[in-house]
Amino acid sequence: MKPVQNPPFILAVVIGINKYTGSADYTDLTGAVDDANSVEHFLTSRLQVPKKNICSLRDEQASRDGIMRAFFFLRDTDIAPRTDCEIIIYYAGHGAQEDTPEEWKDWYTPTGRIEMLCPSDIGARKTFAKNGVCVDEVVPGIPDRTISALLNQISERKGNHITVILDCCSSAGMNRGVKEPMLIPRQIYNAPPINSAIDKAYLKMDKAGKQKIPVEHSRRFRASHVLLAACGQEQLAWEDPATKRGLFTDHLLKILAGDDLETLTYRSLMDSLSMPKKQTPHCEGEGLNQLLFGNRENGGDTSFIYGRRVKDSPPTIQAGSAEGITPGSRFSVHKNSMKDTTFRPNPCLGYLTAVTVSAFSTTLVPSQKLRLPPRFYCKLVDSPSQTISLYSTHRTWLLSTFPSEDWHTKSVKIVDDPAKCDFELVIEDGMVYLERHNDPVVIEHIKSRNTRGIPVDEIDTLHNVVKAACHFAYHLTRSAPDNADNVRMEMYKLEPDNSDGLYNTVFKPVDDNLFDKDPTTIEVDDEQDFGITIINDSDDVLYAYLYYFDPNDFTITEHYAPPLGAGSGRLTTMTEIGLDAALPAHSRLGVGHGNSGSQPMRFSIPEGQKEDIGFFRLFLSTTPGNFQSIAQLSPFERRRGALPGQAESPAAERWMAMTATVIQKPRGAILVDRTVDGL
Repeated sequence: MKPVQNPPFILAVVIGINKYTGSADYTDLTGAVDDANSVEHFLTSRLQVPKKNICSLRDEQASRDGIMRAFFFLRDTDIAPRTDCEIIIYYAGHGAQEDTPEEWKDWYTPTGRIEMLCPSDIGARKTFAKNGVCVDEVVPGIPDRTISALLNQISERKGNHITVILDCCSSAGMNRGVKEPMLIPRQIYNAPPINSAIDKAYLKMDKAGKQKIPVEHSRRFRASHVLLAACGQEQLAWEDPATKRGLFTDHLLKILAGDDLETLTYRSLMDSLSMPKKQTPHCEGEGLNQLLFGNRENGGDTSFIYGRRVKDSPPTIQAGSAEGITPGSRFSVHKNSMKDTTFRPNPCLGYLTAVTVSAFSTTLVPSQKLRLPPRFYCKLVDSPSQTISLYSTHRTWLLSTFPSEDWHTKSVKIVDDPAKCDFELVIEDGMVYLERHNDPVVIEHIKSRNTRGIPVDEIDTLHNVVKAACHFAYHLTRSAPDNADNVRMEMYKLEPDNSDGLYNTVFKPVDDNLFDKDPTTIEVDDEQDFGITIINDSDDVLYAYLYYFDPNDFTITEHYAPPLGAGSGRLTTMTEIGLDAALPAHSRLGVGHGNSGSQPMRFSIPEGQKEDIGFFRLFLSTTPGNFQSIAQLSPFERRRGALPGQAESPAAERWMAMTATVIQKPRGAILVDRTVDGL
């Protein structure tokens, strides 16, 4: 493997366990140690990680105490800089699930069970010193709650550049008894139960009360790390005793050995990872569009959509009407999903046009002779369904800035009556300002004229702002083919729940549902946290994608999305051994609280405004979607708002959407308004 150029500073823990000596009930594995050896070889050869930077554990070395010490090594070592340090944690061995202790009421999971790593001595009887008394107990697994605490301790001291790779089972229940010819599952079915007081010392807050102890490490505080898991929560991770390799690690290392490692993001890695349908790897975290094991400042462009070319078939992209694509939409084609920069260009290879659009996929045709790679990425250039009307008293300037032959590609239409336009372009003191028309709901609460001006000679910037405004309006207002009568959103104020003083702050909803009417009005308090609960009362398994639309600067911010899947099962549902859904039938999902992995929300009113308005829009689908291309940063390069992104088959592929409007007023303003209304 060719070494990468200028690799980052990396610390790593690499664990592989074949031999489980703690109990005769637990079968040994054959490929976990070889997997760990191969990963360590990749680190030392391709990424040039010095041996001293790797804590390497195999078999009996990977006891429970040994694994805990390995995490402490990452947390406490002084050989790593405080910032600009990448951390890689790899584990191959058995995984397990057990019932959640009754005392862990804040530990909600869709299955009601906790996940755990299985050390080599799990099930062994050992004597522990507890409050000065020797107690004989069985060695338990390491629950996700403990892993969560350790990951967040590491991130607090070494930064958030952590990649966790787990090649073990995260399954139970319906998959028990499943067998595959010639394959072995990395799963222990009868692991020792977890005591609620386990690892309590690791879950304590620090003296400053700042320690984050997330609820379930694959679901909470995802900003601290990216998780690459061999399979979903209700699946098995398999190894082949003939090759002595785990299916996931084997396929993963084949991708990492490729020539494009330095342009791979976590998202494009999942696009490239081939896996059999029996096992669907999952990836989640807030850094999915960042480069693998490297500079988190440069990464993927969220507007890119993954596409494939199969022999004797037209090219397709994995997005459709649910993501806003319509027939006639035109896309630029690119080799990878990286942002196009001077130092790392990602030029356009040609153009493709959408001809057949289903709910979650689109068939394309080239507009000219085009040599497509088997895998490629598309970016929307223009769409007949996205148009914004413009007016200006400086008509000659407007027509020169947006010539009629470019109206289609710029998604604009020029009108000669201000009453018929979406935006009027106003020129004052050499600056161009966008002034809203025909949007009474927004204008009632924020200034009709955007306060951020654009120099009149910066034509490209103006084009980008107008295009962003068009994109914003289209995705906020487009209708869905199905209704969401059996799904509802509720928003609550959040309060910290830290009654025992031992565990990290867990947020709980308080007071009344703020979405009991639309629009809702809230008081903005810099210290007040908010969370949203999505409730699925239907019989459908649903995938949820929640975005906040800020009309001040046209940002569309993702607040929740499901994990990414890889392989042939990536676009199938959990019941088909596909991608985990956070909204099974008759369930609920907390965003900003509970088990979603997202941070609580806070609102702010822009300087110079008396109040504000924004919109939460929830997209729901019965199969995994590809909604990330909806999100956009502000074309004005500033961020604010709610901060922490063939025929259609209705029976198999359905999608729906709902919107909640949030009017934001200064503290005390709501009481004044109600007093006036009551006079």
